[in-house]
Amino acid sequence: PCSDERLLQAAAIEPSRLAYILFTSGSTGRPKCVMVEHGGMLNHVYGKLNDLGIGAGDVVAQNGPASFDVSVWQWLGPLVAGGAGGRALVVPDDVARDPAALLEAVISGGVNILEMVPSLMTLLVDEIERRGASRPSLAALRWMVPTGETLPPELCRRWLALAPHAPLMNTYGHTECSDDEVHWKIYEPPPADEVRVPVGRPIGNLRTYVLDADLQPVPPGVTGDVYMGGAGVGRGYRARPAQTASAFVPDPFGGESGARIYRTGDVGRWRAEGCLD
Repeated sequence: PCSDERLLQAAAIEPSRLAYILFTSGSTGRPKCVMVEHGGMLNHVYGKLNDLGIGAGDVVAQNGPASFDVSVWQWLGPLVAGGAGGRALVVPDDVARDPAALLEAVISGGVNILEMVPSLMTLLVDEIERRGASRPSLAALRWMVPTGETLPPELCRRWLALAPHAPLMNTYGHTECSDDEVHWKIYEPPPADEVRVPVGRPIGNLRTYVLDADLQPVPPGVTGDVYMGGAGVGRGYRARPAQTASAFVPDPFGGESGARIYRTGDVGRWRAEGCLD
């Protein structure tokens, strides 16, 4: 309880308030400072909680570095989900980068949800396979969440052969839109002729578009530019109005005054089953 009315007012956070800023990887040579608001941040947190079924008692590995946006939901998500019952297991950076050490931390910590980039996941699978008959069962693990890189179909097959009880949820997203925007659950090994694993469908309150040069939707199966809209779209780049205006364009579909869609710079297409490729 707080008797100071000013503090009580300060505790009321509007969705449009700035939640955090993160620098992009700088693939263009000049990292940009992305501004993410509370509404987008919380929408992503709840998107992860809902799609992974995280609740009280679940343990989520917080193995993402603080400079990587996945760290936000990894530590905040289990606390939101379960109060005193949910737990974020903080994994030190040196352990998170070492497949053998990370495997031991996952086992000893009773981790239920583990998220990592596919390149590191490959090394983790290598480590599990190397142990042969003495490899751990990973019985507590419920979900493996690949993120940040292309997920090879063969890696899906190898993982599900080792841990069929822990399906994968492939993810795709951008720091500019509050982290991941689409999810795709994989319960069965991809067919032998599958060359690419889809990234999925939008999470709640987000919209995904595949558009042509005139910002018109293209038919399923046709390649176009990928745009994101909805609650996850961030505020833009700090002190870079021209780049913000170029990447965050007026939303021709949203219907809300001032709404914008984010130009991801990626190309994609809709598959026949309605997921993004």
